[in-house]
Amino acid sequence: MQGLDIAEAGLSYTFRCIKLYSGASFYLALFFPAVIFLWFYAPKTFRAWFAYPALVMLLTIFNPLLPVLIDRFFDVNNEFYRFLWAVPVVITVSASLTVALGLGRTPGRRVTVFLSSCCFLIALGSFVYRDGFIPAVNSYKIQPEVLAVSELIHADSDVEYPRAICDFDMEMEIRQYDGKILLAATREEYLNALSGTEVDENIAEKQKHPNRILKVVALEEELPVEEFQESLEETGTEYVVLSGRSPLLPYLERAGLKEIGSTPARVIYRYTLKERTPFELADYTDVWEAQ
Repeated sequence: MQGLDIAEAGLSYTFRCIKLYSGASFYLALFFPAVIFLWFYAPKTFRAWFAYPALVMLLTIFNPLLPVLIDRFFDVNNEFYRFLWAVPVVITVSASLTVALGLGRTPGRRVTVFLSSCCFLIALGSFVYRDGFIPAVNSYKIQPEVLAVSELIHADSDVEYPRAICDFDMEMEIRQYDGKILLAATREEYLNALSGTEVDENIAEKQKHPNRILKVVALEEELPVEEFQESLEETGTEYVVLSGRSPLLPYLERAGLKEIGSTPARVIYRYTLKERTPFELADYTDVWEAQ
């Protein structure tokens, strides 16, 4: 969804979000027909469970005017599509099919409705193994490269929670796999840096040092070495992970970083901080025990 631009799409933004969200499946298109069916054929209590919430969603989530209006207050390009996750498609369609089965007076009709529903759902869906069965490379279902980078950083570090910054693909994956590797820039800061999104002066000041690091790592700009080192110090960043083909590798060495290992596609550098403040998780044991 990150490629959508509300300023460019305008009123069609909502429909583009729905299209990207649905992918090759059309289950979202069943939501409102299922609600209408439940309104007429299900018990009255179903109206409160399904129909009234669907009406609210029609006026908000599916309203093409809403993202245009709220874009004045926050960036809908990065957030609005998440509202689609709130649509109870699975339970609503399942409830409508269950009610439809109950309407069958004879076993033959019920079997017919059941088989027809199965065929209908299969036709509207996307077969997971249409390209053949592809076994997972590991139990985490992520690239081995991510595991290798994580292991190298932890093997080199003498603290439990080292802080790092990585190239975009590695950053987006390692943040989901290894919670013990702290990242110098948040996902939003990274995306803003790549897209050139401007933020207000107060936020820009708070993000000054992460943005400096991102200029080097994400945008491949060579800042004065002193500025880059200052930002590494201020954020407590010890590790920089870049592609082995990155043109910035010589720059990192000039900035005083030392290579501590490599994988088939990436090189891991370490910066020795002048002052280190180890990260510690807050201990709420007393609060938990008191409850």
